[in-house]
Amino acid sequence: MRHVLRLLAPIALLVACERSKSVPVTESTRPVSGATPPGPPPAAAPPWDSEIGPVLLVGGDAPGTASVLSSDAATDTSGKMAGTRVMLLGRGGETQSASLQRLTPVAEGGCAGLASWTLSTPGSALSPWAFGVVATEHAKTIAMDSVESLSQADSASLAAQAARLASALGREGANRFSGLPYTVHSLWRFTIPPGTHVLAANLIRRLNQEASPLEERTLVIAESDSARSGYTTAYSERSQGAEETVESRDFVAAAQLGGDARTTMVVARDYDEAVAYSLLEREGPSRWRLRWTSRRIRCTTR
Repeated sequence: MRHVLRLLAPIALLVACERSKSVPVTESTRPVSGATPPGPPPAAAPPWDSEIGPVLLVGGDAPGTASVLSSDAATDTSGKMAGTRVMLLGRGGETQSASLQRLTPVAEGGCAGLASWTLSTPGSALSPWAFGVVATEHAKTIAMDSVESLSQADSASLAAQAARLASALGREGANRFSGLPYTVHSLWRFTIPPGTHVLAANLIRRLNQEASPLEERTLVIAESDSARSGYTTAYSERSQGAEETVESRDFVAAAQLGGDARTTMVVARDYDEAVAYSLLEREGPSRWRLRWTSRRIRCTTR
């Protein structure tokens, strides 16, 4: 059973409660080949972008609260950020401003070492949001369409393209999941100027062994524009392991961040008893990279 770390009111991040010790395959995460060379591992990721402020905010354990991820290994629990204005961004293109009001203690079953703040808004109730930053002048959300909001024909077409892109990654001959069908776990689509369509998908393949079922989880970001037919892979990651403990990922939101409005996606990572967040940054046409990954946050059983 997995913990819930709230990203926003209707969005939950699942965290497994217990790690199996009898799994024959060790959990692993590795970028796989695609149009973009694989990014460095999280520990060696490029530094935090100071243009978007010192912290990244995600939804807290309770409504009206935010968990604060520091740009370095330390977490500010001193209360010095009280009164700081922040910009909260939603998946649907929504933005709203708020301020950090006061530090709150970690709730029972929460994530230890993660600073949590109550939020205050000027004269209105807080609407659902996905993530937040301090540098309000350098953050603009990008509206994302989920596969559920598209027509049946569009959904089927995009799912088929995502599966095709995933099957083209790496060397299938050496993969125990080779030949198994892909299931689309989540799929999003958005457009960035001057007319590039971005497809972001998480796919799963399962190997149903009786004693210990295995899963392969693949993240794909692909792009298409008027000069190309179909999508081209721009970034990918793949992990394999036990069904209950394999690293999983969820797209939190997309935005333009920094002074030059770089297209960025926030990704939540679930490592069984811990979670982390990454910034994936677009470098150019069909080129994305891992910009930054937070430290892993340990979460206790509810």
